[in-house]
Amino acid sequence: MSDRVSMVKCWFYVRHPSTKHPGTYRYQRISLKNPMGANEGGLLTMHPPAMGDTLFLADEFSGDAGQYRVIARGWSHNQYGSYNWPLGESYPKEPTTLQVLVEPAEGLFQDEEPDDEGPEA
Repeated sequence: MSDRVSMVKCWFYVRHPSTKHPGTYRYQRISLKNPMGANEGGLLTMHPPAMGDTLFLADEFSGDAGQYRVIARGWSHNQYGSYNWPLGESYPKEPTTLQVLVEPAEGLFQDEEPDDEGPEA
């Protein structure tokens, strides 16, 4: 079995509240620079982010970067007999894909109390 088969292709999308239509959202794809070959701005990994994980992501085209929290995930597994997993093959040709929905987050340490004593002299 290829190591590539045990990996997951992840694509990340940021959810923004719509300013024109209250109660709806706008979704923006984040294109990552990745030498591992997920193509088209995805991330090829053996350890996809879990719900609630906080990630730092940077878009290679817009330059936007920041902390994001995973709020939803959508898996797309290869179906036996499909192009990605031909009949008669023991394993798929391509990894499973995962769409990861994120929203801007403050980061790991939020609402930290201030240091009232200041630096020590």
